[in-house]
Amino acid sequence: MFLGKGLKRCISITVLSFMIAVMMLPSGICAYAEDTAGNSAVYYDGTYEGTGQGHKGKVTVSVTITDGKIAEINEVSQEETSSYWEKARALFETIKSEQTAEVDAISGATNSSNGIKEAVNDALAKASIDPEGWYASGDGTSENPYLITSPDQLSRFAAAVDDGEDFAGQYLALDEDIDLSGIDNWNPIGTEGATASAKKFAGTFDGRGHTIKAMKISGAYTAETNVGLFASLASTAVIKNIHMTDVSVEITGSGVLR
Repeated sequence: MFLGKGLKRCISITVLSFMIAVMMLPSGICAYAEDTAGNSAVYYDGTYEGTGQGHKGKVTVSVTITDGKIAEINEVSQEETSSYWEKARALFETIKSEQTAEVDAISGATNSSNGIKEAVNDALAKASIDPEGWYASGDGTSENPYLITSPDQLSRFAAAVDDGEDFAGQYLALDEDIDLSGIDNWNPIGTEGATASAKKFAGTFDGRGHTIKAMKISGAYTAETNVGLFASLASTAVIKNIHMTDVSVEITGSGVLR
């Protein structure tokens, strides 16, 4: 296998799923958000998706950050028992009020509540990544592509695509080998769902013969999903000249193809 990322519940880990390209990221707006416990965090404005483990499967929510604060939390998908889920949904307003997912679970719907909290924390982790600083140099043109030189920059790039930047018409390249051994569970580039609305990379990514090594992906999936270096790619995406070594993908779920 090669790269690949994608649709949550891995229908396939396609080599084509492993490509990236690039486009320009807009300037991020950020502010300090302070929860009721007095803990401060920096969140960048935008809408971010996060996933957690509920009682019956994955829980996915979207979190909208406005002026650096949690403004909206919305359900994207879940497979929980309806009666438990309706109780757990009360956490949306509680988390918005407290400005943190570190709140008490709803009695009688603990597992669904924990899935929501985990999903919100996952989204907030993405919201805390500065949309600037994901590349070392370049301007995104074919002559002067954005250059990625570290695991942190590659992770920031993945988060930008997940947040909706498709990089159409933009060019990106690796300028160093990338060692992902320090990342326990790689976040595939692009959203994992197999829907038309999935966030997809649409630019050109040139590995320039460099190697991405020690990528690890693990988890249980309950919906159609692709996993790999990339998850979702637009028809215009070009991924080339990338080597992958020491890749470990350990996933479970009915219908999962590997």
